[in-house]
Amino acid sequence: MARGGQRPGSGRPRGAKSRDRAAIDDRLAELDHDEVAALVSIAKDPNASLDLKARVNIELMHKRHPTPRAEPAPRPVAIEGQTPEAKAASVFSLLASGALHVDQASQMLQGITKLAEVERYGVLADIVAKLAADRGIEVPAELRLRQKIPATLNQEPTP
Repeated sequence: MARGGQRPGSGRPRGAKSRDRAAIDDRLAELDHDEVAALVSIAKDPNASLDLKARVNIELMHKRHPTPRAEPAPRPVAIEGQTPEAKAASVFSLLASGALHVDQASQMLQGITKLAEVERYGVLADIVAKLAADRGIEVPAELRLRQKIPATLNQEPTP
């Protein structure tokens, strides 16, 4: 039973011309017509309107410098793990499986590194705030704010 969908080797080969395009090219060859030369002659014609010359030059520009294809949108991937090391291992496994490009994996690893650094500073700030509170030293406003954040998330505030 035949199935739909893409299969290896099916379809028209890349770069092959369609029947219509091949027929047009054959007919232009029979008539000894060069469309680029025709466009250049219009662009150089002193009697042609400025609007026509502009449109012809735009067409010539597109023939010489085609518009590049848009890059496909990256697929979302799930990074698993609670610790930065586990997240990095997840990125490496996605890279090895081909789900990520090297550039994407590099960007993700840089982000994980920055996140780990921020968390490390947060833990240090918690320690400093606890030591300051234990010794009766006034806790700076920045550290008090960090102590209030867990309370807003329905968690136990850090002392």
